[in-house]
Amino acid sequence: MSDDKTSKSINSNLRLRAQDADDLAVLSSLFQDAIIPGSDMYIDKANKRFVLVANRFCWERPPAEGVTLEDGGDVYERVLSGLQIFNVEHVQQSGMPANRQDSLLNLLALHVEPFQTAAEKQSAKLAKWTISLLFSGNITIKLSVQDIDVIAEDIDLTRPTAVHPWHDSA
Repeated sequence: MSDDKTSKSINSNLRLRAQDADDLAVLSSLFQDAIIPGSDMYIDKANKRFVLVANRFCWERPPAEGVTLEDGGDVYERVLSGLQIFNVEHVQQSGMPANRQDSLLNLLALHVEPFQTAAEKQSAKLAKWTISLLFSGNITIKLSVQDIDVIAEDIDLTRPTAVHPWHDSA
């Protein structure tokens, strides 16, 4: 294997599978601040699958070594990533803009919780869990799933970005 940056980027792309709440927490941290075009989310009812393509900030990578902006600032990376959530029985969304297809959504977190009440269990039939995709602007997509089974995979080479997401702790 050669030592150039292209080879490193190609060989270090993510391909992860989450099958429990702890696994999903890892994916959530990796997908925090992903930008998702509303047109790049799809519910595949026939295969009980929710799919999206995101422009993911590469939290797991340090700033590019030996590369800086004109002002001396760091250069980071983003990458196109796919996320597939399987075993989807039911989908609910709230706060979604009317023009979803033309919107860019900022993913803040993936959250999972077991169904708590008998009413929740009854309304979702086979589902046992809720996976919530929480976006800025108080937008939420809730997926009722039988089992936690999520695949995340980088599907392109990384690209440089000067913008590092920042979160106010207050």
